[in-house]
Amino acid sequence: MSWYSKIYVWVREFRKRRPIRGWLLTKLLNVMLVCQFIMAGYIQVMYCWAVCYRMLDNKIQAVAYICVFEALAFLSMWSFFATITTEVCKVPSQYYTDKATDANLKAATPYDGKRYLPDTSNQLQIMQQKDMLRAFCASRSIYCLERDHFAERIRYCYECGLVKPDRTHHCQSCGFCVVKFDHHCPWINHCVNYNNYKYFLLYLIYTEIFLIWTVGTSLEGFVRFFIRARWQEDLPPFLMICSAIVACICFMYTPLGEMFNYHRGLVILNETTCEQAKIPKIDGDPKADYNMGTCENLRQVFGWGYWYLPLSAQVIDGLHYKIRYTEPAKPLRPATETTAVSKVSVDMS
Repeated sequence: MSWYSKIYVWVREFRKRRPIRGWLLTKLLNVMLVCQFIMAGYIQVMYCWAVCYRMLDNKIQAVAYICVFEALAFLSMWSFFATITTEVCKVPSQYYTDKATDANLKAATPYDGKRYLPDTSNQLQIMQQKDMLRAFCASRSIYCLERDHFAERIRYCYECGLVKPDRTHHCQSCGFCVVKFDHHCPWINHCVNYNNYKYFLLYLIYTEIFLIWTVGTSLEGFVRFFIRARWQEDLPPFLMICSAIVACICFMYTPLGEMFNYHRGLVILNETTCEQAKIPKIDGDPKADYNMGTCENLRQVFGWGYWYLPLSAQVIDGLHYKIRYTEPAKPLRPATETTAVSKVSVDMS
């Protein structure tokens, strides 16, 4: 569990005991979110007043700079609001077990007084768990290809009482299972998942471009301060420009730049933050993964058509994914629903 997940869990438990003070603590979790709004407002004032109005003498140039600046700011903020306002993608009701199945599974799983420990199960318990999970999935026509790493069982969440669809994980910060869970981001106080991952990536991309444009064009105002030599008159906007450039460069490098480079690599490989930390185990081939090639991987994330805008253009349902096998494998789903793709392993070539 990450450091911020521990904070979220503690706040959630505290709110159950003391609702009023717990509600206030919940709002304080938005502090990093509010800081970004303050910074965005400061940059707006700095750029439009200090750079374009006070430092630039050519008005046509100033108008052109502002148009590009505001267009990038709009795309960044649009993506940002789409990310934080999009509802977290929860697991559909068909994956939730009935009370009898849940009770039987828990009865066959070791319990330490705080949580269930399926990885400490004995062989008899493992067989019972496997049989119950297979029977439940068959009764609901559920097809899950991911298995747990310990005993190759169908993955089950004892906290939520559900079978986990492929690429679904329990978010400790949210307190429930999330479809295609990537990570819970403290910078936006929201869970990054199947529903908003595209918007989150567009926010990183457009904000990075926005900051690069802001720093690059603001340097002109920095240079003009020394060329014009109107020290007293231009000193206030000059100091504002300097402080904004330093803030933009810092935020552009870390955390924004680091997150952008990190997620760029994840998208190309069709991985999530959670999956890179713990590689998923596909039934039938332990080396199989979701990497279908760069073009297909990008299409799964950004969709088709309005891929460059924070609008829904999803081409998958979030519950089933194409799989790249490292050796010829028999599809585990019905022919009408299988998305498995086989390829010859590099070792076999």
